[in-house]
Order: sequence, then structure tokens, then C-alpha cells
Amino acid sequence: MSNKRLKRNALQGRVIQKKETTFSELLVPFPMYSERVMPGSDQVIAYPLLEVNVALSKKNLSGIFVVDILLVTSLFNRSVGNQLNNKTIVKRGIDVPPTASKPILRVDFAPTIENLARYVYTKVRPAFARTLERRNIQLDYVTATTTIGKASFGRRRPSSS
Repeated sequence: MSNKRLKRNALQGRVIQKKETTFSELLVPFPMYSERVMPGSDQVIAYPLLEVNVALSKKNLSGIFVVDILLVTSLFNRSVGNQLNNKTIVKRGIDVPPTASKPILRVDFAPTIENLARYVYTKVRPAFARTLERRNIQLDYVTATTTIGKASFGRRRPSSS
């Protein structure tokens, strides 16, 4: 693969030193726009899901690591991205308000940002484990972002840097 193509199809992570273990972390953003209807709310909530970030890492690596962004994007979209993006997310049993403007996605939980981060992590984990862990790359956490906040869920907390 040529260097030009490698640069075009890959993202590079940053190196973090923590407690004798060096690992590289890569945060991959997936922009989206999904409305959320909360139980007890009469209208589509004003704080839509705007982005989901997937954090990947590679342990005991000096320097950076490269990930095929097309592969990561494909895994994400097949696992959950296509299902979640451009939808009105509503808990089962809750009425859909007339202001909902997107196709309805019914879920078994209140679509808080905390629950959405957990949901995405749970959905992408099996596909990422099967494909990326053979390359010694692990899924660490998922962060869901709205206009007023963000929440993360996973096996490791986001670094503060």
C-alpha cells in the first residue's frame, strides 16, 4: 500500500504513559443527528445526539499506531451506526410526539446520553473484538455527545489529557 493511500485511509493515535504501561489511544468520531424522546416528555427533546466517539488502544507500543479508518467505520455502521443515525429514539411504550421529524427507533431504555453510550458500546463490542483484537487493538470506551453534555461507557475511562 502506498504512503499516500495509507495516510488517506488511516488515523493515527497519541501515546499516553500511565503506570509503567505505554499504550496508544485513538478516538474515532462518528457525527450523527438523532432526536431523543424522554419518558414523561410531551415533545422531542431539544438536546439531540450529535456524535459518538469510539476509543481504541494498543498496549505496550512505543510510538503511534495506524488503524484502517474504512474498516473501523464499516464495523461501526454495520453494528449500530446505520441503525442509530438520523432517527427519533424513543423508549418502547412511550408515545411518539407529533413533532418527531425522523424515522422512529424504539429501544428498551430511556435514551439518556449515559444509556446511549452503554448501548453503542454493547452493540459494537462483539464486531470490534472479532476483527480488531486480532490486530492487537482493543475497544476501550464509547462517548455519546449532545449539545449539553457527553457520557462515556466502556472497559476503561477516557484519559483526562
